[in-house]
Amino acid sequence: MYTGGLKTKPKFKFNGDNVDIINQPAIYGDELKSVFEKPEASSFFKAEEYYPSLFVHVWHDNLYAVRVMKTLPIWKKTRQPIYTTDDERLDYCMRILIHIKNNVEKNGSMFRVLILDNLNTFKDWPKGDPWHLVYDKLEQQDIDYFTYGDEFYNDFKINPDTIINKGLVHYSPNANRKVAAFLKETTEIRNLVAGSIE
Repeated sequence: MYTGGLKTKPKFKFNGDNVDIINQPAIYGDELKSVFEKPEASSFFKAEEYYPSLFVHVWHDNLYAVRVMKTLPIWKKTRQPIYTTDDERLDYCMRILIHIKNNVEKNGSMFRVLILDNLNTFKDWPKGDPWHLVYDKLEQQDIDYFTYGDEFYNDFKINPDTIINKGLVHYSPNANRKVAAFLKETTEIRNLVAGSIE
C-alpha cells in the first residue's frame, strides 16, 4: 500500500480506550491476484485509509489528471517521515507502544524500546539526529529506550553495504552482529537480563 491503513503485524485497531488486535495472515498467489482483480470485494484493501478511491477503479481512472488529483493529497500528507512529523501517524505508533508497555508491566516485566536506523533515517542524519521527536514522545510516556546514536550512520557513510544488504532494505549480517554486540555490552540490558534469569 502507498499509505494509510494498518500496516502493523498484527493490526492494532483503537476505539477509545479499547483495542482490537487482529492477526491477518499474508496473502499470496491466486488469492493475492484476485485482490487486485476485484478490489471492491477485498477485505484486505478495506483496511486502507484511502479505500475505495485508490483501489476500486472506474473508467475515469484511466485519465492521468484524475490519478494525479487522487494521489496529490496522499503525497502531501506522507512526504514528511513519521519520525519527524508530529501528526496522527506518530500518535498511532505511540498508542501501540503504550498498549504494549502496559501489558508487559502488568505481567511484571520491564518494557524497553530499541531505536535503530533505516535507509530513510540515514538520509536524514546529515541534518542532525532524526529521532529527537520520537525521543520526546517516548519520554512523555515514561518509556525507556536505547539508541545506537550515530554509529551506524558513520559506518553507512563509509560503506552502505556493511549496514544494509546491497540493493535491499534490511540490515546486513554485519549490522545484525553490531546490534547484538550493542545489546550484550549495554550495562542496563545486561542487568535486565540477569534480573529476569534470577
